[in-house]
Amino acid sequence: MAKRVLDTVPNHVEANLIAGQSALALNWAEESSQYFKAVVDSVPNHPLALNLLGTSYLKMGRLDEAMEVFQKALALDPDSRLTHENIAKYYGVSGDLDKTISEFKTSTELDPDHLGTRALLILSYLKKRDFETAITETNTALEKWPEHPMLLNLLGNSYAGQKEVVQAVETFNRAILAKADYLEPYINKASLLILTDKMEEAIACYKDAVRAMPENALPHLFLGRAYLVQGKTSDAVTEYETALLKNNTLEQALL
Repeated sequence: MAKRVLDTVPNHVEANLIAGQSALALNWAEESSQYFKAVVDSVPNHPLALNLLGTSYLKMGRLDEAMEVFQKALALDPDSRLTHENIAKYYGVSGDLDKTISEFKTSTELDPDHLGTRALLILSYLKKRDFETAITETNTALEKWPEHPMLLNLLGNSYAGQKEVVQAVETFNRAILAKADYLEPYINKASLLILTDKMEEAIACYKDAVRAMPENALPHLFLGRAYLVQGKTSDAVTEYETALLKNNTLEQALL
């Protein structure tokens, strides 16, 4: 629909935004940048288009151009959560974790009810290996979003980072209880169990994931790898074959 509109009216703002966002969702960064650039050329002070154009440049590795565009968006609206979040992502790609955290903190202060930004802030603390602050931030977020599975998974990772194994496993269990078909806490819990020489418990965890997500190929893949470590080749092959039946694109992961 957007493409048909653009064939008739090339500078149509909404059609360019829709087409650009569709391209960006497919990671077609260069194509998306052309649509957003068309909007900015037509409406230079369009904050959303500037943010989306900067995001496209960021994905293309054109960092200086991305920051230039984000700064233009920031000048238009200094209190934009989205712009500060995008600047944080720029610093993340640039390798400046302190500035990344600073911008994500500003974003969360501007919009305390945005869960995604809060999660990105916590992930930045984890990346910095500041596990204590990650725990504090996650517990604060859990007061607003009680028993949220993604937050519980992040909290489990924070405890795991501090080598608080029992607390981490208990927290991953809470995440699984909150959302049984959420794969990440199963994988994180099993990985921690493997690292602490509890292979049988790890295998039991993978089996729980298989039961909870019968159509998902990945639990079978991880279970197969665990069997292979144990030397149970026949069981491993069975799980790999099941994974491929559910998702034949996993073949490369088995090589």
